[in-house]
Amino acid sequence: MKVVESLESVGSIDFVVLTGDGIWELRVLKGIQKKFPCTLTLFYPKLPLLKKTGKSVYEAIPVYVTKYRVNKFFVLCDNEHHKSFDEDLKILKNLNIKILKAEELVEDRIFYILGEFASRELEIYVAIQGFNRAKDCKGLNEEISRLIYLKFDEEVEPDHGKIRKFLRKKRIDLKELVEQAGVKYLQSSLTIYNALKIIHNREF
Repeated sequence: MKVVESLESVGSIDFVVLTGDGIWELRVLKGIQKKFPCTLTLFYPKLPLLKKTGKSVYEAIPVYVTKYRVNKFFVLCDNEHHKSFDEDLKILKNLNIKILKAEELVEDRIFYILGEFASRELEIYVAIQGFNRAKDCKGLNEEISRLIYLKFDEEVEPDHGKIRKFLRKKRIDLKELVEQAGVKYLQSSLTIYNALKIIHNREF
């Protein structure tokens, strides 16, 4: 698997990655990419078409379909920005995307949508990051904290600053943490990994 940040560097891509205001998703993806020995190529835009958070990243889909002829999307959303998959479907319908099929692959975590826009069939995989649905949920930070605990047997609060401080103390960055983690730890902590495993198994 390969993660690219520019369309100029590759001949074609398989999926566009859509995120909100997350700052760590790219590093996690780059840490994961070597875990999948396949030709799957993900395009992670350096500058999102729309500077939005959470579900509203769906608004970029019609632009990519129309302007770039892309029809496969991997949407990453933190739990703090997500209400329900039914709400996601309403947003997509309001964007004139016809829903052909909707399937919850992992309960409250990973969702698959087969749709149609401008006479083009499109596929959307949605990954909801984080474990806690309470008011103080922290999305991907919760998952990184769990990965740290599994690997180092040390508890770190799901806070961006505290995670960075811990990683500096260990003299590794987030990409290296993910690269060095075993598959069992990744499966137990990162929704991104589990979603990509599903995509990989379906595509190859």
